[in-house]
Amino acid sequence: MALVGRVWTKAQEGTPMEVLYKKLRILKIHLKDFNRTEFGNVHTQEMTNHQGPDGYTAYFYKHAWPIVQKDFINVVQHFLSSGKLRREVNSTIIALVPKKEKADCMRDFRPISCCNVVYKCISKVLANRLKEVLLDIISLNQTAFVQGRKILDNVLLAHKLVRNYHRQGVSPRCTIKIDLMKAFDSLSWEFILNSLEALDFPPCFLWWIKGCITSPYFSVAINETLAGYFLGKRGVRQGDPISPYLFVIAMEVFSHIMDSTAAKGKVGYHPRCKSLQLTHLCFADDLLLFTNASKESIIAILDVLNTFYHWSGLKLNPEKSEIFTGGIIGDSISELVTCSGFKRGLLPVRYFGLPLVSGKLSSKNCEALTKRIVKRIKSWYVQYLSYTGSAVDQLCAL
Repeated sequence: MALVGRVWTKAQEGTPMEVLYKKLRILKIHLKDFNRTEFGNVHTQEMTNHQGPDGYTAYFYKHAWPIVQKDFINVVQHFLSSGKLRREVNSTIIALVPKKEKADCMRDFRPISCCNVVYKCISKVLANRLKEVLLDIISLNQTAFVQGRKILDNVLLAHKLVRNYHRQGVSPRCTIKIDLMKAFDSLSWEFILNSLEALDFPPCFLWWIKGCITSPYFSVAINETLAGYFLGKRGVRQGDPISPYLFVIAMEVFSHIMDSTAAKGKVGYHPRCKSLQLTHLCFADDLLLFTNASKESIIAILDVLNTFYHWSGLKLNPEKSEIFTGGIIGDSISELVTCSGFKRGLLPVRYFGLPLVSGKLSSKNCEALTKRIVKRIKSWYVQYLSYTGSAVDQLCAL
């Protein structure tokens, strides 16, 4: 801390953001010299999950807070008064996390953004303001990132709605599982700002949000090295504290379009949803749509999805979307599959890791979930477990 204190006492000129980052750059040079002198140039290129392009983690700011707090607070206040972020503050490392084993192409990776701590604090301030009002502006269809709502609510309701799909003689019905292509990365900035404006958020708040989401520069981490910088054009970052809340607001627009289309009679209600006037369930970019299995309803749903794509940039992925039917057979099923362009899905199917089944839930339906739980328990180090934990681990090994 003495080294940090010596660097920080030297006056720098410029705006608060310029002053902070001049000091951070000088400090990094001194820290490298200190490392070389004291430890023989021991170094590592490995980046932590919380490290941004500037190389400083939350651990540094926490322990050096008595020294850096004045400059740090000045940066946040400067942003709130100007609405602008310097490139150094809003630079981002994109870490590519594989979605599956043996990932060999870009679509098999999930881009996670590692933002600078300074930016994340600014974004967190705005996110804390935003999440306080979500309960009042987000419909009950959505349970993601809304305080007071639980993901399990959607799972239980979906389980009820797909019951008896296997039975003959039930009224026609279908459930559509929608996949959106690169949802967080494709969201239009203009659409986000227009949605917030339509919800009567104050102009200053729109100004702050625009400053956060429209000014990032990205660098991709490849083999523990950074490849160049490029300016973003659309999307919200997975890893940015405010991104989930902005995405939920964007999906609320879809909810309004879908519900109004059903109210006009263009989309028929699922037999179990008519009294609730429920058309869909949504958890972030996971969509389940419910309808009466008519061709006209499917066409209207596709029109809604196409309209939402042109507004928001969120595009349907037909290859990963599935349609589940009940109460219809043969040619009627083929007609819906052909009309929609979706794959025909078969129950049971996993929804948030839990099985959705049309009949009675059996132990076989839960095998995949059980294996994941057992695998997680076995990954624990027995020496760190209590007596009870060790006993559970031994039982799982039997």
